Amino acid sequence: MSYGSRKFRTIILVALVPVAITAGVLIAWSMYSNQNFQELDIEGSTTVYKIIEEAQHPYIDLHPFVALTITGTSSSSGIISLSEGLIEIAMASRPIETSENTSADGNLREFPIAKDVLAIIINDVANPLNISLDIGRAIFNGTITDWSHPSVNTTGLTGTIQVVVRQDGSGSRDFFNEYVMGDGDQLIPGSEYVSGAVTKTSNQLVLDDVRTNDNYIGYVGLGYIEEGVEPIIINNIEPTKETALDESYPIQRNLFLVTYGDPEVNSAISEFIRWIQSPPGQEIVDLSGFVAIYPTALTAEKTENKYYYF
Repeated sequence: MSYGSRKFRTIILVALVPVAITAGVLIAWSMYSNQNFQELDIEGSTTVYKIIEEAQHPYIDLHPFVALTITGTSSSSGIISLSEGLIEIAMASRPIETSENTSADGNLREFPIAKDVLAIIINDVANPLNISLDIGRAIFNGTITDWSHPSVNTTGLTGTIQVVVRQDGSGSRDFFNEYVMGDGDQLIPGSEYVSGAVTKTSNQLVLDDVRTNDNYIGYVGLGYIEEGVEPIIINNIEPTKETALDESYPIQRNLFLVTYGDPEVNSAISEFIRWIQSPPGQEIVDLSGFVAIYPTALTAEKTENKYYYF
């Protein structure tokens, strides 16, 4: 009789185990689903995209109730989408333009997250090339059209020079136009690209074209200088992290995240930007091939740029 009672109790306990497990799962799911789950749509510069894409998984590991959707288009496209309320954060590889902020009723806010240099690149079969910005302009506007020209023949390359540029709306194109071509709008004579220039919609596509074609020349952000290409030296200065930091390389810029209005304190937007500007985020900037502008360690000194405290 006593044996039968113990057996009966055992059967009841075993039967209750799946019920308890199911209840635990339901409770856990209920707790999870009741959390303030937030989504951030981020769009814009393909230069900044490389940083944010690298940051995505480390950030989500620390913030499991935030989902990031990251799209690389162009700085201008990202800012337009932001102004139209289609995204939460825009990525930009140049400062906000006055016309863009006017269209957004003065509500655009930019937050620097990295320093970058815009490097002119050729295929790595070439010998190193050291030129001035004027010669760079002459190549891209078609004044110099062949690798046999005395200004560029030290490369050892032969044949017609094929120029590769970014599409309209690209922050890299806008910046290159202003600082190399001499006019951001390319209206001044000599500031327009050669008529046969190939247009690409991302840094990666420019990189791919140059490293697979011996006679191509283009420009990319520092984080896209990879095996297969040779960065051109400008005025005896190579495009490196060191020359970006000491500001000796002549084509350099800050990279930005942009918001519509001041982000609310403790919002998903403000937390993400604050994390990118923090030491862990700046480590990712560095690992992505760009230059951190805030400390990557708590003991590091700040640059003249300041944290944005929300």
